[in-house]
Amino acid sequence: MVVDLGIGGGLILRSAGSAGGLDIIAVILNKYYNIGVGKFFMAFNCVLFAFVLAKYSADIFVASILLVFIASKALDFFLTFFNQRKVVYVISDHSQCIAQKVVAQDSQDSPAEGVVAPVKAEMMAPCPYGEEVFAKRQAFMTENRELRKQIAMKKAEIDALMHAESPDAQLVAKATGELFDLKTDMQAKAQEVGLPPRMGKGGTGDTTEVYFGHEYTGKNMEFAALMEPQNIAIQERAEGLRRQEMSTPSTLALEKETNPFLRCNSSSLVQSLQEREGKVLTDPLA
Repeated sequence: MVVDLGIGGGLILRSAGSAGGLDIIAVILNKYYNIGVGKFFMAFNCVLFAFVLAKYSADIFVASILLVFIASKALDFFLTFFNQRKVVYVISDHSQCIAQKVVAQDSQDSPAEGVVAPVKAEMMAPCPYGEEVFAKRQAFMTENRELRKQIAMKKAEIDALMHAESPDAQLVAKATGELFDLKTDMQAKAQEVGLPPRMGKGGTGDTTEVYFGHEYTGKNMEFAALMEPQNIAIQERAEGLRRQEMSTPSTLALEKETNPFLRCNSSSLVQSLQEREGKVLTDPLA
């Protein structure tokens, strides 16, 4: 009965509902201060019970505390579906190296859920670009601090214009063009000192890494294989995903080889679509 009370409260909150009382306050505190809903209910009821302790026996007081504790725990567990996760933020000039090594080790060691696999020191080297390139990048960023500041200020200006009650299209377009020019200058300076495209903040070469927020690559490859059944690269990528390989980050080169939406001018894709449609296709975007 007590557990049912907590589960019932959790069910209401997960459905974006409210049973009245302190539900709204608890949800607000959880959202902005990360205070568990169950913990809030527990703390509030303990304070409430303390005020009326003199009027009731110790047995009733202890039983009430126990009831609220069990119900609060059941509520918190139901809200998270027993799925507690920890998030670690790593701030480093070598973030890409760290991410790649952690992902590689996780796929090999397959640590239990909730256990963070340790990253061995020897796994951190070598990095894709090497220490010399990272040092060059650090010097480049320091030397171009003023240009980076202008880019940040221009982004803030565009953000302010876009959030105005009545955004001025001409001002937005003007600021966007100026931001484009600033980024182009930054990229040109990066290329002058020999930095890889991606390390110049905005490169669009085939080595550019592509990150996405939703894992739909498996379904996308099924669609791509249907559209272009003779594409070996698509078949290999689909096979890799069936082995539960992580699909992010990808690269622009890989997307050009396997993503039909980036292959509109591919002769093999056009031929396959013409056979499916039974007619000649002349417009790549049709």
